[in-house]
Amino acid sequence: MAEWKAILKKCYGHVELRLWNKTLIGAHCEQRLGMPASDYYVGNALKAIYEQSWEWQYEKYTITVQLTRIINSMISNEVRKYKVEQKQNKQLPLLIQNDRFDTLMESELIDETTDAPYFERCVQALQEACLDNSRHQQFVKLKIQGKSYSEIADDLHCSLDDAYQIMENIARRARKILQADK
Repeated sequence: MAEWKAILKKCYGHVELRLWNKTLIGAHCEQRLGMPASDYYVGNALKAIYEQSWEWQYEKYTITVQLTRIINSMISNEVRKYKVEQKQNKQLPLLIQNDRFDTLMESELIDETTDAPYFERCVQALQEACLDNSRHQQFVKLKIQGKSYSEIADDLHCSLDDAYQIMENIARRARKILQADK
């Protein structure tokens, strides 16, 4: 049991080092993988060994080395898949812990009988989140007008990734404002 704990600790440490500062957006973000990157890669590496979908060369490698090799391969595969998604423009807007952002942005279009005070507060939080940044204000106006992220990127003269990052920054600020009001 203690041996497995040590093996898992090394695997988690390897993932953390390999993906340092690369899990907020992009190929290894929680929204895309469905769980934290370290859990995703370590869990799937163990699954590959147990289900024998990856040939373990036990004569050549220890279990720790083999799991690390599997993790490295999976990380490379996810990066390849992500790059293909980017080229085909199949990316999802990357919002971590905020699936209500688009609802917040479109709050003026929602029937006010649903939850008017909440949506008013959301709109106010968005406005407060953008107070000190004209680019953020412009982003919100364009989003409320119903423009796509590609159109917003064109209007703001930035890349699509920059538009997603702006969205993430606004959402993070608005979330903090809403949580402070609780």
